Amino acid sequence: MKYSIVFLALFLIQFSHGVLYIVNQLGFDQGLYRVLDGTGTLGGTASLQELDNRFGRLWDVIANEVKDSNVTANLCLDVFGFDVNEGATVGAYTCSGQNNQGWIFDAPPADSIFAAIHPIGNSELCLDVSGRGTNVGTPVILYTCNGGTNQMWARFSTG
Repeated sequence: MKYSIVFLALFLIQFSHGVLYIVNQLGFDQGLYRVLDGTGTLGGTASLQELDNRFGRLWDVIANEVKDSNVTANLCLDVFGFDVNEGATVGAYTCSGQNNQGWIFDAPPADSIFAAIHPIGNSELCLDVSGRGTNVGTPVILYTCNGGTNQMWARFSTG
């Protein structure tokens, strides 16, 4: 795993705010660089995608808001329908400043760059790659926090 981190660090810099990728640990540990994607379209559900530079894969993190880097889209990472229950759908929706678009990024432990991301409305839930999947298109949902690598995320700057 150390070699993977060194390799990725050559072209990405870990960062906590600004335009960045949000990378999942489960795929990363397997050499698959899967990033959180909201599709870049209104109502698009969150899923895993390949690491690339297309809009909808880059996020702008400001305070507790996670916003699509395509500023003309005005889309934020959103818990659809204000649902703060296990299995809730997460995706891209028009930025409103409401709590269902607020996220808490845990600080990573000293021996890792990955940590959990929680919705503001329920700290017992985590942003979760459904079924511990690593395939492109695997849905990202809310699920009870369990410390699994499918619930651990790292933020990397694009430059």
